[in-house]
Amino acid sequence: ILIPLFSSVIAGSLIVPPILIVLFRSVTTTRLGAAAGFTLQNYLRVFTDPQILPMLYYSLLYAAGSAALGTGLGAMLAWIVARTNTPGKALVEMLPLYPILMPPIMKNIAWILLLAPRSGILNSFLQQSLGIQEQVFNAFTLPAMIWVFGLACVPLGYLFLLPVFLSFDPSLEESAYIAGSKPIYTTLRITFPLAMPAFLSAFVLNFLRGLRSFETPVLQGSPGGINVFVAKVYDSMSVEYNPGLATAYSLVLIVLSILALLFYVRAT
Repeated sequence: ILIPLFSSVIAGSLIVPPILIVLFRSVTTTRLGAAAGFTLQNYLRVFTDPQILPMLYYSLLYAAGSAALGTGLGAMLAWIVARTNTPGKALVEMLPLYPILMPPIMKNIAWILLLAPRSGILNSFLQQSLGIQEQVFNAFTLPAMIWVFGLACVPLGYLFLLPVFLSFDPSLEESAYIAGSKPIYTTLRITFPLAMPAFLSAFVLNFLRGLRSFETPVLQGSPGGINVFVAKVYDSMSVEYNPGLATAYSLVLIVLSILALLFYVRAT
């Protein structure tokens, strides 16, 4: 009894204080260590900000799109490795882990060099080789943001789904084949439904990563006028140097994260 209780106290002491500090700073006007004046002005600015609805839309769409792309690709690669005899399996096993090896900011810089509308390598190639004058690719758009961070979410989806597919009882699929089911129907109706709890776990974690990701929104979103809450928190601290306003915006992220966790609990 004492060990679980002691573990709960330790976990609570690590989780609760940062949340309390965020709540405290969001209703104060000065720095910690000085006489703090309590105010609701920070929340008033947050909820009367004309950009709050676009920020909410972009934040949710960016996080959900990246999570869906990354988890979906990770699940597909895990299924290929675990349930098929594809050639080059050793390469396929390591390929989803590549994003872990590269620093996040370097991945953004690499994709910007490739997809920048004016100086990007791909646009320059299309212009010089094929005579296409239009800017086909643009790194500073929401789809590009989802693409770049979605690829960064692949390892988590792959690592979550691979053990699940490896532990499946093959007799379930064999029974479906004996009954005349095609491989694609067997995969969609038997294999993936059994993996859905693990898929939702990876999706929710990637969604939470998307809500708090920093490099992609700042390096690719801000230049294109796509603002999310993380970028607004950064601007509140670096431009306005208003910690109270920054923590008020952070509280919105905490609420969104709690709602995502509640969805996961209800769904599983």
